[in-house]
Amino acid sequence: MNYENIVLSGNSIDFGRFVINIQDVCSGAYELIVFISLIFACFEIKWGHRIAGAITYFILFLIFNYVRMLTIIYAFAFLDFTSLELMHTILFKFGFLIFTLLFFIYFLIFSSKN
Repeated sequence: MNYENIVLSGNSIDFGRFVINIQDVCSGAYELIVFISLIFACFEIKWGHRIAGAITYFILFLIFNYVRMLTIIYAFAFLDFTSLELMHTILFKFGFLIFTLLFFIYFLIFSSKN
């Protein structure tokens, strides 16, 4: 694949052979806002821990989302549509849910110890 011919335009990435449109609902922004709101709604936890938890989650979320997008683009370019659909609709949604739950459990345990 020649990476010099990739064109970004708004929410679209044109690879020449195919174009990927990233919808606003696929960005994860809504999930990020809801989860950070959940962290700040834990009133029994100190403000410092809430802020640290929100910043940590934000950074980990960006990394997870970046890997998710690259994997889906790779699947779209090199795998069949069934694999792409499986990754997009099941694997990453379930993975994101597990990632979020584990982070929140860790956040609650860590914050309650300090």
